[in-house]
Amino acid sequence: FRVMYAGHMDEIGFIVHYIDENGFLFFNTIGGTDVATEIGQRVWVHGAERVAGVIGRKAIQAFKLSDSSQTPSLKDLWIDIGARSREEAEKVVKIGSPVTLNA
Repeated sequence: FRVMYAGHMDEIGFIVHYIDENGFLFFNTIGGTDVATEIGQRVWVHGAERVAGVIGRKAIQAFKLSDSSQTPSLKDLWIDIGARSREEAEKVVKIGSPVTLNA
């Protein structure tokens, strides 16, 4: 008599595709995820070193009333690693750096 445990083994992830002038990282998904559930999640950005970050978006108070109830899209989200400029962010993160959830 044998027992096998089988499970879904992939990991939700992201990849950095742009760093703006304020040091925020914009990203695409690797695999499928509901981006609305990622807001506020802590992440690890795997660059020259592992860097902690948080997925953010514009504050709800800054939205127009007509836009505030809409589900955010990926282009509305960024990762804040505490950098103050693109140059500061690029010291530890590059375009193409993978990102994983800090679970």
